[in-house]
Amino acid sequence: MAPDLAPLVERLARARGIGDAYHTYKGELRHFSPDTKAAILRAMHCRVDDAAALSGEIAQSEATHPAGLLGEVVVLRPGGAARINTPAIEKNALLRWRVLLEGGGERTGEERAWSLPERGAYEKAGRWFMLRDLPLPEDLPPGYHRLEIELEFAARESCALIVAPPKCHVPEALAQGRRLWGVAVQL
Repeated sequence: MAPDLAPLVERLARARGIGDAYHTYKGELRHFSPDTKAAILRAMHCRVDDAAALSGEIAQSEATHPAGLLGEVVVLRPGGAARINTPAIEKNALLRWRVLLEGGGERTGEERAWSLPERGAYEKAGRWFMLRDLPLPEDLPPGYHRLEIELEFAARESCALIVAPPKCHVPEALAQGRRLWGVAVQL
């Protein structure tokens, strides 16, 4: 990869959700090199050898980010984090959240935006935004809830919150160690 393309590759990697590091199955932290990020992007059918092509990919990827704080829906497993979209200028703002539970009741909390883990950054219409993870309570029940957030100095929004079960149903035969045959599709 040409050194002058490295900043564009980095920006596209962030826009596409490619992190900076990962933990191996042994728990060791490994950082991605710029060449590894470029290889991952190539595997995603992105051209990483041309500045104009990279700029086009960046614009297309960043256009898919939500215009507001939340998208249409947040889907997570119990103990997961909701991806939120904060204006970069509001990094120290207080973020208040509320989950209205499907069966009644609610959970609330607040965090400083700067304390939330960053998952990427992008520019839209001359403004910079940070994608951040908002951890929600681990004991949220599976179901269809409503998530409301209010970011100090910015906005208040809500969206559907779907909490998926921690694992899918296991047929009795499989639970007993027997084999079953059939067609399976990974979704």
